[in-house]
Amino acid sequence: VVELDPLELMVLRHAGAAAEDLEEALAELRRRHHDGSFWDTAPADPFPALPQPLEALRRFQREAGFYTTTHAPLESLRQWAQPALQALLQAQVWSADAATQGLWLPWGLEGARPLREPPDATGLLAFLGGEEVVVVGEGTEALQAAHRAGRLFEGGAFGLRCLAAPQSRHPHRPAAGFEYSLEALVAAVEELYRERPFTVLLAEGGAYRLPLVQAIGSRFGVLAVAAASP
Repeated sequence: VVELDPLELMVLRHAGAAAEDLEEALAELRRRHHDGSFWDTAPADPFPALPQPLEALRRFQREAGFYTTTHAPLESLRQWAQPALQALLQAQVWSADAATQGLWLPWGLEGARPLREPPDATGLLAFLGGEEVVVVGEGTEALQAAHRAGRLFEGGAFGLRCLAAPQSRHPHRPAAGFEYSLEALVAAVEELYRERPFTVLLAEGGAYRLPLVQAIGSRFGVLAVAAASP
């Protein structure tokens, strides 16, 4: 179950473009890695329907934590795009935003599952009663505190473990490239499953969420939910 994210959809639209166009944009991002004024430029608001590849990829690195290897940046992008699109096409997807729904339209017309109604937060908490849940994201301390205090138990108590996503928004580069950070994250979630099997994975916004739910959902058959960035 996946909440659509407009930035991801924009990057996916460009990911199918000619390799030379993408390589040029990725090379420009690498050349300007230390150019603070370039990275600190505020995005246009509202975001254009489909910005140029350079702007979409700049925002994807700045806001979602995607980053490439220095020797094969296009391959890093493909290592994100392939499982991300697979996750979207296999999932029940939703968005409460009309513009985001419009970005999804090309895949919807090609036979992807229709948009579902946004899930209700209270209903989701009620569903979690009795389940074992793993949350991957940032700033989960408040969630853990609410769980310990019993404020989340709409449908009964449930187990909760939290795991931090890699901190890789520009300029941070915790590994050689995104695919290596993703591999380490998937391995950490798999280790949690081996320690104590879980039934629900909640992955929050960021470049890791779609490849992660695709990998863990397909390997262990758990309910995988990917929420977009706030």
